[in-house]
Amino acid sequence: GVVTSSWQRDTVVSQYDIDPVKIRVIPNYVVTDVFQPQPEVEKQYDLVSVGRAGKQKNLGNLLQALHSLKTKGKRIRMVMVGGCSYDNEIKEAVERYALDVTFAGNIPNLELPSMLNQAKVYILASYYEGHPKTLLEAMSCGLPCIGTDVTGIREDIQHKKTGYLCGTDYESIANAIETVLSDEALKETMGKSAQEYVQRNYSVDKVLEMELDVIREVIAQ
Repeated sequence: GVVTSSWQRDTVVSQYDIDPVKIRVIPNYVVTDVFQPQPEVEKQYDLVSVGRAGKQKNLGNLLQALHSLKTKGKRIRMVMVGGCSYDNEIKEAVERYALDVTFAGNIPNLELPSMLNQAKVYILASYYEGHPKTLLEAMSCGLPCIGTDVTGIREDIQHKKTGYLCGTDYESIANAIETVLSDEALKETMGKSAQEYVQRNYSVDKVLEMELDVIREVIAQ
């Protein structure tokens, strides 16, 4: 069996009493020569998020965090990409709080690097994740990333090194946004480290070799 993260392997082994040797971790890959920094692209947004809607994604608290910052005189420009753009509850919250949020909708994957590079910071506020490819793609673009300190995110974000971790409540999210956006040195350091981390661990060549190793082993048996 193949899963994308170590916590998923541990869950499968525990719940189904399977020999750990039979469950391999092969992570999601990133096309690092496509998802890369584009310094010539103008920064139009403070934040970017990518994904669908749903309780897991915790977008209600993210929008409340933006509202909280707005009441302090900090108006954050954000672009939301993906299925979340079509969710009525999210649209209503943006309208109710009068937030500066652009809904980009679903876009082709090859157009995503340009969209990511238009933002200063990527944010993923979920309650949990599997192995979030959108986070890895943003990291590969050299974006400083904010993620909640939860399963599936904390495995790839080392606090203040490859990204910034925060709680899932809106106060923690707001504090993280304010802290990261106001610290140019931190943004630069995290963005560079994030890109290097993804290139080192999740390039197509590296993940492909892991897949081939499993195939070779199965054939040999």
